[in-house]
Amino acid sequence: MKQKIKQKNGKKRIKRILCLFFLLAFMVTGYFVYRYYQNDKHQEDRFDQLEEIEEERDENPVSPVLPEEVNNSDWIGWLKIKGTGISCPVMQRENDSEFYLHRDFDGNYSFYGTPFLDARCTVDSDNCIIYGHNINGGRMFGALHAYSSESYYKE
Repeated sequence: MKQKIKQKNGKKRIKRILCLFFLLAFMVTGYFVYRYYQNDKHQEDRFDQLEEIEEERDENPVSPVLPEEVNNSDWIGWLKIKGTGISCPVMQRENDSEFYLHRDFDGNYSFYGTPFLDARCTVDSDNCIIYGHNINGGRMFGALHAYSSESYYKE
């Protein structure tokens, strides 16, 4: 009789431990998903802010001085492809060519990274190689998949 009670108590204990484990795993996963979307939203807002600055620079090319909130000398240009969601800064870092592979404009970690110019290129090059992530759902360079459709290409 005591052995059956010990078995039941042992099974209950294992069930409780498993429940706590899965609850903890769910909470940790939720935290990482939340952080991922927060970083995504921050980068999107930052790109919108930078796009406004870029448009102002286009309207007034006489004043090449960047506002203080930009404060990033690695910013070398803007890539915008009409009809797609591609509108983002292009970066280039002298001593670390892949610095922006997983970093946002401000140098913080970012899953998406920020498009950057190949170290062998300059802004004056005839051909420039710009690296960026191919994200599903049309994010970053994933928007270029639309060009595989002939009708989209012709439009």
